[in-house]
Amino acid sequence: MFCLVYVDDILVMGSNSGHIAALITKLKTQFAVRDLGKFSYFLGIQANCKPGGLHLSQGKYVMDLLNRVQMGSCSPVSAPNSSSYKLSNTGGCPFLDQTLYGSTVGALQYLTFTRPDIAYAVNEVHNLCTVLWSLIWLPDSDRGGDVDDHKSTTGLAIFLGSHLICWASRKQRVVSRSSTEAEYRALAAATFEMTRVEHLVRAKNLSVKYMSTHDQ
Repeated sequence: MFCLVYVDDILVMGSNSGHIAALITKLKTQFAVRDLGKFSYFLGIQANCKPGGLHLSQGKYVMDLLNRVQMGSCSPVSAPNSSSYKLSNTGGCPFLDQTLYGSTVGALQYLTFTRPDIAYAVNEVHNLCTVLWSLIWLPDSDRGGDVDDHKSTTGLAIFLGSHLICWASRKQRVVSRSSTEAEYRALAAATFEMTRVEHLVRAKNLSVKYMSTHDQ
């Protein structure tokens, strides 16, 4: 079984429903917990149970985020950013509300769980935030794409069959001296993620239960 605990919310997953029920019963003897039934909404992620598995989305989460930054009425665009435009921490005007900027970037990073298409754009704005505030797998990298420190960006995607289950876009920690070195660093990062995911997917046919230790 897997137990995901966040403050007073608990998500229990396992391949044996009897073991899950026994764990919940045991928890009830020690703590004031409420069994909320099957997983439908947890930490901003909505789940729609289907015969073939779970469909995860963050529609409500993203609308709440847009409204919080007063962008709920903005028109949508077809791409998250322009491939020809490079961000720099020395160009443009500084964003004065650093708390709002940091919280928004953090919220966007959480959104990449179900929206991998914005991962690169979020990585770009997160790099600025960092500078200012000090199984099929597809690894890739650019070559010194950051115009400020010339570090490369690693991108990777891991598929289980035809389903994308893990993805990332993050700046490498050191400057690569060649495109080959940058690619090898991306390969090493993808190998680490592939090994981690391989251990997780061995627990097949997981059923999911959601519990809370507070009234909702």
